[in-house]
Amino acid sequence: MISNGAGVISIPEELIEEFYSLLISYYESNCMKEIKNFIYNKCIDGIDFKQDD
Repeated sequence: MISNGAGVISIPEELIEEFYSLLISYYESNCMKEIKNFIYNKCIDGIDFKQDD
């Protein structure tokens, strides 16, 4: 990810329990929507998004 400019995935310590819960839910349902959104919104560091005006 880093070499392609996509940042680093890092789970903040205060969100570990929520991450584990979502991970278990993913394993049970095989639906990755919730954990994917969680990681995208709360766990990717080092990426700058450019917005068009």
